[in-house]
Amino acid sequence: MSLATLLHTLDRRTAPPSAPELGHLLRRVEVTLDDVAPHLVRRPETYGRSCFWSGAWAELFVLTWGPGHSSTIHDHGGSSCGILVIAGLLQERQFCLRHGQLTATATRTLERGRGSVLGSEAVHQVRNCSEELAVSLHLYLPGVTFNTYAEDG
Repeated sequence: MSLATLLHTLDRRTAPPSAPELGHLLRRVEVTLDDVAPHLVRRPETYGRSCFWSGAWAELFVLTWGPGHSSTIHDHGGSSCGILVIAGLLQERQFCLRHGQLTATATRTLERGRGSVLGSEAVHQVRNCSEELAVSLHLYLPGVTFNTYAEDG
């Protein structure tokens, strides 16, 4: 399915998809750099972020990652999130936050066409683990706010 078809599908829904539905949608979509080219934001010091689409209950962002660029450890303020890698190689670290203690629980590498679906309570960090540009789509349900964390708690 094309990116335009995904957005049309999301626009027609009367409620946000569940996490499994979100994963299914992202596994079916085929996105190229040409599809998101106007939204590539390159910054020398950190990743770039551009809103590609905003609906009644969701937001879609394009993130552009230079070599070594990394997000902070963060959650999505109660939003679920689906990530799809369009180009490059990203590493995602997931964490558990209990009683003010932050513990790394999983690390995985995401390559072009692969992604991740995070529930509303997820805490994670994403970084470009290659020497090449990486680009990813991030779909937040509902729209997103962020809380950041230090790794030592």
